[in-house]
Amino acid sequence: DWSSDVCSSDLTPTYLAPEIAMGTSVTPATDIYSTGVVAYQMLTGRPPYRADSPIAVVMKHIHDPVPLLGPEVRAPEGLKRLIGEMLSKDPAARPADADALLERLESVGVATRGVGGGPPPIPREAELDASKAARQEAPTLDRSEEHTSELQSPMYLVCRLLLEKK
Repeated sequence: DWSSDVCSSDLTPTYLAPEIAMGTSVTPATDIYSTGVVAYQMLTGRPPYRADSPIAVVMKHIHDPVPLLGPEVRAPEGLKRLIGEMLSKDPAARPADADALLERLESVGVATRGVGGGPPPIPREAELDASKAARQEAPTLDRSEEHTSELQSPMYLVCRLLLEKK
């Protein structure tokens, strides 16, 4: 039963792309949709769709028009339009993947220099406070390909860009 799958603890209806709810194929554009939900929520303080039950939220993702980001939302108009595209019901109308999203962010004037080129730099031990360095090792980050892919995900990139704007 798809409704029990969609509303399970493994999936969050708030961020669910329509194609997942409909049981159709999942593509990188599916992640773009979820990233659009996060971006919308970061700009407005609330997700685009709210309802009294998880299944009602899912139905809104499938059927309701995308709520517009109005003039009360302080963000460039191009970014507002891009978030609307990211939330398109049709995956083909969204940026196809993280690279396409980065290009679109740049085209609307959101600086993406230094984003997507890998994980953030690891602090050097010399940059750490001497007493802290004496008490603990410098933080490390697994830079293997399987771990860096999550740092290049659309959601990571958009969240990082939006937080840098604040």
